[in-house]
Amino acid sequence: VGSSVAAGEVCVVLEAMKMETPVVAPCAGVVCAVRAVTSQLSSAGNLLLVIRTQEEGTEAAAAE
Repeated sequence: VGSSVAAGEVCVVLEAMKMETPVVAPCAGVVCAVRAVTSQLSSAGNLLLVIRTQEEGTEAAAAE
């Protein structure tokens, strides 16, 4: 939380069956919430982290 990210930057790496899948930031901004927990199972569409955009102060979600 509090880290700046660029659009397209890898923010989360998911692991399934020894394969890693990067999840990239949909926009530039600052991470304001992390909803994912290490070693917790996740499903498609789950909210992983929240990014507050620098331009408008709006939020974007990075989901699996």
